[in-house]
Amino acid sequence: MLNICFVKFGDKVQGFDADKLLYDMIEPIINNVKEDFEIWVATDRPIYNITLNPKINYIPLTNQDIKEHGHWTKIFFFDPSYIKAKEGDTTVIMDIDMQWKKDPTPVLTYPVELGEFVSMDRWWKSDPMPISGNLYKFNSYDFKFVYDNYMEDYKKHKKYYYENKIVQMPQEGEQYFVYDQIKDKSPWFNVKLQPAEWCMKIHLKNEERQKMYEDKFKEVTGKEYGKCIFDAIWTYENIK
Repeated sequence: MLNICFVKFGDKVQGFDADKLLYDMIEPIINNVKEDFEIWVATDRPIYNITLNPKINYIPLTNQDIKEHGHWTKIFFFDPSYIKAKEGDTTVIMDIDMQWKKDPTPVLTYPVELGEFVSMDRWWKSDPMPISGNLYKFNSYDFKFVYDNYMEDYKKHKKYYYENKIVQMPQEGEQYFVYDQIKDKSPWFNVKLQPAEWCMKIHLKNEERQKMYEDKFKEVTGKEYGKCIFDAIWTYENIK
């Protein structure tokens, strides 16, 4: 079973309507993915035009959850009991502020071995940390230690990356924490990245940053951004 997981709270994400973002992420999955799957949404408010679909499960997020954890609630999905995962299941965790451009099946069914942690290639990165919080995939019982270590002292972990100037905003840092947990258990656990051209980053308003993305993509992959953008499976579109 493929467990596909999202977090949604509040009205807006990156300036976009949160309900529409979630709907636009889920609908292509339901319409295209043939592998057996269930969708899990941790949320303060379901969206009712897809609530009755039997493949969609809602997990209530309380105001206290949101206050204390924010989008770090994604880490709850590393606990297989949170989504009632069975031995042999796989878990996929995604952010909702992404846009499918094609059938999402290759991204979601990408092979993952025991001890492997699949993510998308954060080719636009300005630091050596390789994974992106936009996509995590792993065997559901392999990485519970990420959840356990977070819950041991989550207030400390949430502050660490901002206080040490690794991220720019106090609520950021979750993907760095996840990577640090995996890195500390190498070589028993390791990271595998999907092809860079599967996900293209776009800036919708800032031409300078858009040019930076185009140049960075060419530098990292040796491929032309302008050619790959039309074949991307999904995109990460900034408006700020």
